[in-house]
Amino acid sequence: MSSHLRTVTIRLSPSTYEKIRMLAESRGETFSDTIRYLIKRGLEKRILDVNTKTFKYRGGTLFK
Repeated sequence: MSSHLRTVTIRLSPSTYEKIRMLAESRGETFSDTIRYLIKRGLEKRILDVNTKTFKYRGGTLFK
């Protein structure tokens, strides 16, 4: 599977890094696997929001 993955670099605040590290530890997976999991969940949520025409905007909710 790893041959199909692309390498990316991101910068995280120390507190965000620590939260993700703790989540990875509690899930028993690598930091990278946890990042992929969180991105996948975020994308699935965004698709759900678009399909239900609910858009999140700066902490509020806009309905179209």
